[in-house]
Amino acid sequence: LAGGLAGGGSARVRGLAIAQADSQAPGRVISLADTGQIAVSENDFMGALRRELDKAPLKPGDQMFEATLANGVLRLAGREGISGALDLRNLALEARAVLTAAPVPGDWQGAAPQLAVVWKGPLASPVRVIEAGGFVNALAARAIAKESARVEALESDIRERAYFARRQRGLLFMRLREREIAIWEIEQAKLAAEEERRRLEEERRAAAEARCSETEAQRAVHTKGSMD
Repeated sequence: LAGGLAGGGSARVRGLAIAQADSQAPGRVISLADTGQIAVSENDFMGALRRELDKAPLKPGDQMFEATLANGVLRLAGREGISGALDLRNLALEARAVLTAAPVPGDWQGAAPQLAVVWKGPLASPVRVIEAGGFVNALAARAIAKESARVEALESDIRERAYFARRQRGLLFMRLREREIAIWEIEQAKLAAEEERRRLEEERRAAAEARCSETEAQRAVHTKGSMD
């Protein structure tokens, strides 16, 4: 009888609440990943996501749904990413809520990060399933990109420091070289001055000897004239 039911219409749900589906969980997990509080791995991302989703229910409040009934399955399609299906033949439930991170990080690449919280199974005891493959992959790619940027910045800083160190060593070498050249020039100037002093001394000595020789020659001539 249930399998033969069919129809359509609308349904209003008052005070709707979906357990363990905190709408702020995606944003908090992104923040935890960005600050390095969780490791870059699927298990760590999913563990953090479960913990954050458990903190509060999703409470969209009163909701209107488009309802369709076919083959014994009542399907509800609502706004804000909320939908559900109830199989009247075996009272199996599947309720889905799509959560979008808000606010989206300013440097997030691509579409806003999303995930889905799904409750499915017997109506009396459904089981929560988290569909977050795309969300986790985006987080991993973002973490890898940030780490690559950090490593690149570190390598750039190392190269810059090495450049300045080489430049400093070069400047130090040039200053030492200039000092050595200045010392050499001073020494050469001293040697030149000493050489000039010796040359002048030799010239004075030669001049003095020449005068002495001339004086002796004059004396010899004078003595010879006296004897004559």
